[in-house]
Amino acid sequence: MNKAPTEIYNTFKTTLISLNKKPYLPYWGELFIITKELINYSKEDNKEIYFYNTHDNTPILYVPQKKSFVVQTSVVHINLDQIMFVDALYEGRFWPDDL
Repeated sequence: MNKAPTEIYNTFKTTLISLNKKPYLPYWGELFIITKELINYSKEDNKEIYFYNTHDNTPILYVPQKKSFVVQTSVVHINLDQIMFVDALYEGRFWPDDL
């Protein structure tokens, strides 16, 4: 399993911080582009990408074989396609623990 590139993760965090400060501005497209960059990165090696941990220490991965972001809770794994993942982020779910 590879870790997401620092540049992609830092851009992701900056966008979420901006969304938190100014939720009335349209950040959905930016989140879509950032997650697309992560998807493209995962295609290089066709390996799972560790993206980050949420506030409750739940890992978020991108699994190219499933073409989905996976939220790995202790009880269940939630598979989200890119649009569902961005929608969840935009609604304030699954945010990184370091925000």
